[in-house]
Amino acid sequence: MKAQKLWAPNLPREWGGMGIGYIGQALVNEVIGRSVIGPRLFGNAAPDAGNAELLLIAATPEQKEQYLRPLAAGDEVHRQVVAQRILETLEREA
Repeated sequence: MKAQKLWAPNLPREWGGMGIGYIGQALVNEVIGRSVIGPRLFGNAAPDAGNAELLLIAATPEQKEQYLRPLAAGDEVHRQVVAQRILETLEREA
């Protein structure tokens, strides 16, 4: 999907996503969601999609490079532990 520029409809282009906004995401997800494997193939499966969106709005630049860059590229699959570590870091810094 990356080669066809259909990767990560939930992410902005600067992070390797489609950059299509909320309405575009809704339309794409309506089609992708018809398949059990669709979200994984398009790089917007839970919980990774939600983690990426949280990183976009709440992570420091260093955290974005460490966690978001590989997640957005599809090189890593994050789970709850990553989100928890980020939240703990943000709470300590607050």
